[in-house]
Amino acid sequence: MRFLSYMVLLFGALTAQAGVYKWVDSEGKVHYSDKPNSGTKQVQTVTIKPTVNVNDSAAANAKLQELKQRQESDQIRKDVQQKTEKQKAAVEDTERARKCLEARSALQDLSFKGRLYRYNKDGEREWIGDDERD
Repeated sequence: MRFLSYMVLLFGALTAQAGVYKWVDSEGKVHYSDKPNSGTKQVQTVTIKPTVNVNDSAAANAKLQELKQRQESDQIRKDVQQKTEKQKAAVEDTERARKCLEARSALQDLSFKGRLYRYNKDGEREWIGDDERD
């Protein structure tokens, strides 16, 4: 997209050399146009110098290549960043789903009216009393 923009600007600079006319109307306002005003006696032709030396095509090609490479590297960087963000979001979604499953399991265990237990440091069952469940 940038390449196309630069080409349009370059083409615009070349066509700007076609002729720009300047005149002052009866109220003293200065006007510029691509066509001379027939109602004004004093019309000046304005020469606009191009911003790019059209004779130096090697330098222009090198500049265009540099711009293309910069655009491609920017696009690659943007694609990598988007991919990384998607991967982070997928990991966060997976972690959120895992925590939700654990919470539902814990809720089911706590809402069950039977006796609950946990394992102590020695690997033995330790019964949880009603006062600890709340």
